[in-house]
Amino acid sequence: MVFVNLSSCLVVFLCWFFITLLSAPSVVHSLAAQPQVNRKAVMTAAAIEFVKNRNPAEALSLYNNLPASPYLWQRGLVAYCASEFEVAGKQFRFDRSVNGGDGEEALWECASLARLNRPRSELLDSLPPKGLSSNDPRAVIRDSVKLYYDFLSLPPDSSPAPLVEKLLTSSNIETDGDKTRFYADLYVALFYESLCPSPTLARSYLAQALNTAYGKSSNDFMVATADNMNRNKS
Repeated sequence: MVFVNLSSCLVVFLCWFFITLLSAPSVVHSLAAQPQVNRKAVMTAAAIEFVKNRNPAEALSLYNNLPASPYLWQRGLVAYCASEFEVAGKQFRFDRSVNGGDGEEALWECASLARLNRPRSELLDSLPPKGLSSNDPRAVIRDSVKLYYDFLSLPPDSSPAPLVEKLLTSSNIETDGDKTRFYADLYVALFYESLCPSPTLARSYLAQALNTAYGKSSNDFMVATADNMNRNKS
């Protein structure tokens, strides 16, 4: 999950140029004859630039012009940040049809459904059975999936605090470094934004995630996603 490292001006120009071509009937045929990969690269780079500039709605409009794909997880993330939760949930479900072992996609699908006020039973069904994302190699993601599943398995109005504390004090978080801490804080923030709504706690954990060294320096798409989530709470 790494950004295409293009300058803002170049990306915006390419996006404008591409859209101008699309709007000109005289060149549509010639554009269609160009390799699909070139159009996808330009649109994707432009969408990433919109995400970095906290404009997920414009990024989504660009991703929506790409062919449907179960590998376009970025579209699901920007849809979520743009409050298009139905679009987001469907994209993550589509992604999981070819990558069912990715616990991160399950977390985002579950959060999207929660934002749509779907019943707890449906949220549980969006997660791996028993909350065991055993095929995901990342311990922090496996632990986050278990947090979501275990909370949804509790009686309504149960406190999530012990489960959250268990995740945040996991030994792998203490030893694996700043990147793991970023992801733990991010998925606790997502939890408090969607499954157990608490704007104050969601904002606090997002700030913590973005304040890690990884959050401050990485070009990871997930860092930009956290920044867009944080923008919605400013």
